[in-house]
Amino acid sequence: MLADPNELKLMQVVQIIDGLDIFEVCGIGMKICSDESPCPIHENFKVVKEEIKKLLNEKSLRDLIDDVKKGKSFVTFIQDKAD
Repeated sequence: MLADPNELKLMQVVQIIDGLDIFEVCGIGMKICSDESPCPIHENFKVVKEEIKKLLNEKSLRDLIDDVKKGKSFVTFIQDKAD
């Protein structure tokens, strides 16, 4: 059954396609990075990740569809020239 675009949040799309690991990893790829052992950008990246989470949890697929229909944003698909 297809999800209702009015209800489908972008976070759900990200979770299905890529998973949510991006919100758990270090911004510069350090294996050990936490509030207790922060990397040099830990606090800044933590804020950015929270803002992205907020955006993805608030925006629905319907929001994107509406913005494209209104001409506020665009979606393009560039084909590989080999095709």
